[in-house]
Amino acid sequence: MWPRGYCMRLLLLVFLIFFILYFISPSIPTFPVKGYGSRKSPIPRPILTLSHDPPPILGDNDTKALIQTERRMRTRVAVMREACRKKTFQSPSKITTDTLNSAARARTVALEEVKLLVCVVYKAGSTALNLLLAHLYNNTKIIQSKMWYKMLDVLRPSFTKFEEQHKSSDYMKVVMVREPLERLLSAYRNRIQDQSINSFQARHFGPIILQATRDVRYSKQSLFHVNGTLKIVPTFHEFVQYLVEKLVPQEYDPHWKPIHLLCSLCNLNYTDIVHMETYDEDIHYVMRKTGLISEIDEGFLQKGKHEGRGNTQALLVSFYSKLEPSLLEQITQVYRRDFILLGYDPTNFLHLISPNTTINWRGGIY
Repeated sequence: MWPRGYCMRLLLLVFLIFFILYFISPSIPTFPVKGYGSRKSPIPRPILTLSHDPPPILGDNDTKALIQTERRMRTRVAVMREACRKKTFQSPSKITTDTLNSAARARTVALEEVKLLVCVVYKAGSTALNLLLAHLYNNTKIIQSKMWYKMLDVLRPSFTKFEEQHKSSDYMKVVMVREPLERLLSAYRNRIQDQSINSFQARHFGPIILQATRDVRYSKQSLFHVNGTLKIVPTFHEFVQYLVEKLVPQEYDPHWKPIHLLCSLCNLNYTDIVHMETYDEDIHYVMRKTGLISEIDEGFLQKGKHEGRGNTQALLVSFYSKLEPSLLEQITQVYRRDFILLGYDPTNFLHLISPNTTINWRGGIY
């Protein structure tokens, strides 16, 4: 037996060693950096190694195209800022600026090496951009799994950095957008109607939409295939009816939530707006302005864009013509802020769908 005093000294020494290693040693951090993953499993931020090669030389036509895109960007931003100055575009009731900015951070990727922030919006070129970023940062895990959306988790800035970067004049701050009615239809077709994929949205919202619109509670066996896909798919009419009658836009899934609620358009100082309708030119402009044009294979942009977009635009009339004028007006009201802030005008399309009815999309309180 060791003397009692000796044992006490030994225990004290062990405690001191543990204290030094755990609480003092700088090589063992107690918590990960704020904003990257959970405390138990922080996501290390990858480092982008730049080649610093000079950008490709522009020909006369390319130069003209770049100048036109620059002018288009300035016009879009001016339209958005002018609309934001109007009282009707202040934050919707019960939504604080902090809440909107926090939502925007959740959708933002930060490329610190080239001082670029992008608010990535589902169904507005997100697949194309995230595919590009996965290859740019050589994230083999995401490339192999093809879960491109996980790049948001990898490149999302911390709260502190997000605020600093958005205030910095050195950063290019981009939001990616799409015509609201086209984006909504694309979301429905991809996340609800498409039975070739087992999406969370179909599994979760399918039964809820059917019960809300048909007043029928289906059994699990009658509603789902063995692989989890829907046997009974809500129609586009039922999908839209559910959105306008049972939910407020703040409660929408990110795939069809209005963009001004996703990216805090009137609270953050965006410098550029990428439209899906001019996607090729806009993305090329962003890549050249940030210097990334020398680092990327533009084939990735084309591949991602065509995988994600499909032929939604050609089907707009077919789907929206099934909505009665009152429902069509209600759903355009939901997205009226997006229409005005982002420079879209659905008037001609609405007249095409409902030529004998005057649909008011500019009015309303939302």
